[in-house]
Amino acid sequence: MDYGTAGNFGLTLNKYLADWLSGKELTLRARTVFSYRRVIQRHILPALGQMSLLELRPTYLRELYVSKHKEGCGARTVQIIHTLLHAALKQAIFDGYILRNPADMVERPRYVPQEFQIFNEGMAQIFLVATSDSPFKALYYLALTTGLREGELLDLKWSDLDYKEKTLFVQRQLQPVEHQGYQFLPPKTKAGKRKVSLGPVAFSYLERHQQKQAEIRQGAGDKWREHDLIFPTTLGTPLDCGRVIREFKRILRVANLPNLRFHDLRHTSISLLLEHGIPVTTVQRRVGHSKASITTDTYGHMIVPTQIYAAGTIEALVTPQNPSH
Repeated sequence: MDYGTAGNFGLTLNKYLADWLSGKELTLRARTVFSYRRVIQRHILPALGQMSLLELRPTYLRELYVSKHKEGCGARTVQIIHTLLHAALKQAIFDGYILRNPADMVERPRYVPQEFQIFNEGMAQIFLVATSDSPFKALYYLALTTGLREGELLDLKWSDLDYKEKTLFVQRQLQPVEHQGYQFLPPKTKAGKRKVSLGPVAFSYLERHQQKQAEIRQGAGDKWREHDLIFPTTLGTPLDCGRVIREFKRILRVANLPNLRFHDLRHTSISLLLEHGIPVTTVQRRVGHSKASITTDTYGHMIVPTQIYAAGTIEALVTPQNPSH
């Protein structure tokens, strides 16, 4: 797609979006601004960047969405493109550059959430056996048994571990930030900051992992950089999530398991808990959902066995021993 240049029409979308993003750096998390900039540079500017704000028409936006869909972009990506353009052009009205928002006259692309895959109990056990020789076996075990997000796992510190109460204090996330590498950022919501109970097996995994880490630290000598991280590199620095995912995919291939995403370990943990009757509110707090409705909306189909149990229980409680029909 090529709509030409701005000519004498004034401020280009390229320049305006750059200014708009600069303002967002004052109000949004650095990680969010980074993701916005990536979407704009990758999907919006190549097609519309040289057009002026006054030249933009609803039909151009619709054509952009269609072309992105044909290129293979997911529905969620196309929806994000629309959301960003709508927000930026709304601000352009307030700034006095345009009178109407062309994105107002374009339907918001429909988004159907991607269905996730999970391990069943047998697959989860096969996976854990297959991790026995992996340097990340303790990390994978925690992912399955706590439902922590990738960034939450990678930013855990030994000081977050309460040896007496057998809990982990989740209070930050490791996130990539543009031009700054990785940063430790607070959770997005209040619910994200939480204490997660550990079972005895998870705790034993961590104890063995800590012993191994002490050996690695000693071998690294002066090269070790202490950050108190539970899952650092072999030099003590923050671990690149790409390494964790590549090793995860290797284990899946070796064990002949379905090609899940790493985040599907979280889905597996939540689904298995709900399937076996753990209350929704307990699961919600454990995994850091801000509302119980998020848990039920996403995983409601896993609560069916509990509903069956409830039906049988209430009938047993109220039905006479010798009912007449």
